[in-house]
Amino acid sequence: MGVSADGKSVLAAVPAGAVERVVAYPLDGTAERDTFTTTSDMWYLEEGPDRSVYANLVDRPPEIVRLSLNGAPETLAAFPRLDELSQLLLAADGRMVVPEATGRVRLMAVAPGKEPVPLIQTAEETSAPMAVVGPDHIAS
Repeated sequence: MGVSADGKSVLAAVPAGAVERVVAYPLDGTAERDTFTTTSDMWYLEEGPDRSVYANLVDRPPEIVRLSLNGAPETLAAFPRLDELSQLLLAADGRMVVPEATGRVRLMAVAPGKEPVPLIQTAEETSAPMAVVGPDHIAS
């Protein structure tokens, strides 16, 4: 929530299905005004002198989701400490391999229903790009 630059309206992010609308509510009680919509959650709205709206957009943490042709999406893993997942590799054994950067980059193996674990037990960084090589190897 924030106040318009002229002090005559309150700005608020209002959920609207899968999006959020930023709405200006005039303090004099006149009709509200939509400013824009976004697919991201928003924190800290501010309006500039030219009526531009500044917002801290907060996307959800990266997730690995399985999409099937005959069912609902299934979330296999979430990474709340990451900003993004830069690559996903499906290993021959059914695990997914992803780079995780929490201090240092390392490849993590993710099995459905289990916590991610380091793919390689090493103090060295392991990272993307990566590729499947043969039936049971991964190159990084």
